[in-house]
Amino acid sequence: MSQLRRKDQNDKHNYLGQMSVEIQGEYVAVLDVAVSFDDLEKLKLAHISYIDNDEIEAFLYDEENRIIVKYEDYSLHWAVKYRRYKPIFNDEYIYVVRFIEATKPEAHKINMNSVFKQYFYKSRMIRTENADSIKTFSHKDEQKIQNKYVSEINTEIEADSLSYIKNPTSIPVSKLGIHPIIFNCLKSAGYKTMDDLIALIERKGIKGLNNINTLSADKRAEVIDALRKHGVCI
Repeated sequence: MSQLRRKDQNDKHNYLGQMSVEIQGEYVAVLDVAVSFDDLEKLKLAHISYIDNDEIEAFLYDEENRIIVKYEDYSLHWAVKYRRYKPIFNDEYIYVVRFIEATKPEAHKINMNSVFKQYFYKSRMIRTENADSIKTFSHKDEQKIQNKYVSEINTEIEADSLSYIKNPTSIPVSKLGIHPIIFNCLKSAGYKTMDDLIALIERKGIKGLNNINTLSADKRAEVIDALRKHGVCI
């Protein structure tokens, strides 16, 4: 990440910049990103999100390729996608970063022929109402990236790894292996972790899940199945 600048001149915690994405020795994307530091005495820990249409969005973790991506493979069935991709929410994960000194100004050209390009700039594949019909449309960033370079400056940040923030005994509902629609229903209702669900069931029994709006019978069954897989006796 380079070209960091304060989002607000009076705010020392939040910055905007550019991220160059390198996978297997080739540069596959350049993204506008938001970088924030919760504790200025622990600058090795940062939250990183990408910016799309002036909105701050969470990256996804591709569990099959074991890489962080911007987009899902839209040609996959939804059941495959929700098991393969996990959102990296800022309240659940934090990046371990390091500041480095660039000895020489460099420019990195994006390899538009990379097989990984589709996860950052691509012609998306989306399913229409007819499940057998697929239509494509080009992402607006496709043309912008064709000749774009990433210019490094003297001070940069490299993301070395990603760490889980929460206590491992308090698993976020987004990590239970349930569909994003389901864990979003749970989070909207105030149930953000597995412990929250266990507390609800201890108070009201399994029927307590019936009180969660928009959580239909099949969705409740998926939640119960996920809890059992994580060792919860129901």
